[in-house]
Amino acid sequence: MTSRDDRIPSSFRAVCQHVVLDTGRHAGPDAINDIRVFIQTSFAAIATSNYSLSPTWPGESVIGQLTDRAAGLFVWADTVVRFVEQGIPISA
Repeated sequence: MTSRDDRIPSSFRAVCQHVVLDTGRHAGPDAINDIRVFIQTSFAAIATSNYSLSPTWPGESVIGQLTDRAAGLFVWADTVVRFVEQGIPISA
């Protein structure tokens, strides 16, 4: 998968299928909801297994903000979850 095809040989491009991934304000409601569910589920697991927090942590407002900022990009949401999973940084 690539967003640019300038370095891909034309013989390879000829057999590839072009798929549009709508993001930002063009992201569909299914993609947005999938990201919201992923963030909610992942954060609930982090909250209950690592910190004894409420499974609704960090709250709907933050979940909504993170969902909006993901802009339809699952990789963005996954990166945020992985970052939070690392825990609070400890300075040396």
